[in-house]
Amino acid sequence: MVIQQNPHTLRADDLLAWPYSCPDIRIWTGQEHIWLDIPRFDELSALVEIQEREIGNTASAEVCKAVFTHNPDSFRVFRAGDSSEHGSAVRGFSSSLFLNEQGVSALKSGKFDGRNPELSYLAPPLVRPAATYAWALVARGFGVSAVMHTALSYRADIYQGVPVWCTAGSKAGAQLINAHGFQSVHNGNDVGGVFMNTSPLRPEVR
Repeated sequence: MVIQQNPHTLRADDLLAWPYSCPDIRIWTGQEHIWLDIPRFDELSALVEIQEREIGNTASAEVCKAVFTHNPDSFRVFRAGDSSEHGSAVRGFSSSLFLNEQGVSALKSGKFDGRNPELSYLAPPLVRPAATYAWALVARGFGVSAVMHTALSYRADIYQGVPVWCTAGSKAGAQLINAHGFQSVHNGNDVGGVFMNTSPLRPEVR
């Protein structure tokens, strides 16, 4: 398989042929099954609307589309129902920024802007990053499972063991972060705090 080396030249339609796939991973919430998928390019604006409603003060649709075009692996959407069923209801999504060393330096120095990250801070697609920045998570009622199963959906040879950084965007997010081994780096342990986990978990599917 030939991987295009300059993803910034990709058109939206070209992303359908991008060499990424999401394994068949499902979450049981106690009420329904949720399955993970890579969203379509034309779904991003709707996901950003969900993100703005649930979190607020987040990256714009334009920024999210630029990150997706750079690396579609940055996004996972949570869908309800049968994975073979077209148009399954969206229950939320997660997004990550896979950073290079320059991006990590910006995080450490406090110069990193999560609402409008520089694309130069991102590692090339399908290349092991220096760190993963957990950009956004909308998973009302199944946040813990969403974090764990999203980690499982990424290729272990590229992403396993990579340090994870994040910023708490809400009270619920801060509680989730503090409960999972993250250490505060900037701005305390509450909303707005920047955290790092050098030993991210990769649980087995059961």
